[in-house]
Amino acid sequence: MWPEDFVTFGLVSAKNPAMKVAYAIEKRYYYAADDIIFTFLGAFDYLKRQGWMKEQGGKIDPTHLHYINNGIDLEEFDRNKMAYPRADADMNDPKLVKIVYLGSINRANNVKTLIDAAAQMQDMPNYRFFIYGNGAYRQELMEYVKTQGINNVVFKEEHIPLEECAWVVSQATVNVMNYDKDFGKWGVSSGKMFQYLAAGKPIVCNINIAYDNVIKDNRLGVSCDLATPEQFVEAIREVAEQPRASYDAMCERVREVARRFDYNVLAQRELELIES
Repeated sequence: MWPEDFVTFGLVSAKNPAMKVAYAIEKRYYYAADDIIFTFLGAFDYLKRQGWMKEQGGKIDPTHLHYINNGIDLEEFDRNKMAYPRADADMNDPKLVKIVYLGSINRANNVKTLIDAAAQMQDMPNYRFFIYGNGAYRQELMEYVKTQGINNVVFKEEHIPLEECAWVVSQATVNVMNYDKDFGKWGVSSGKMFQYLAAGKPIVCNINIAYDNVIKDNRLGVSCDLATPEQFVEAIREVAEQPRASYDAMCERVREVARRFDYNVLAQRELELIES
């Protein structure tokens, strides 16, 4: 949410004069719009909290608010998965339980909690944690892994071509979404979530996604407040070590839900709104 995230993550006070200007700009845009499409379902409540809805004396008509989350081109994803395999001995090792995180490594991502969970699983040699991505905390966390002697965390490339991401997340046993505890209070529209859905592999997310918890509501893995590394370990093992038939059924559900977020489906909904 712009500009709300600056306040949520403690970067700026809501009382800061610059924020007051930003809120005023936001309000002006919303008031000028004929219709508004949000990728966050919680945005409706956000507007109420701001006092901008008609029922509160504002100008926004609730019948002109719509929710269409982010998504992914499944046809392109499947094509890339087959066309761009990687010569990576780790990811091609069928004996490993691969826990994959792909994305930014910044304050909001709280990747250290995942690393601390991995540290508690070093006596399980078949588990390996792979971290792809870059951000302000990557170097610091790499040094932390080194100094703590955590031997089951592998930092992969800072950047890989987008078309190769499909293959990477499809090799995972479990894909991980990781955030700071204050993230997602209005919902989540994370690009990586839709890549993970397209991969058809279970997902573990360390926050309880508000409003539209696609993972929990459809039994695609775990999405709840995992405040400690111990809770993270329990969630990962719960998903990765379930009976094979149960695991395969979960993978099928993940892929089935991905079809709801295919760009062809979402674009059709948006066209219907525009044409109406």
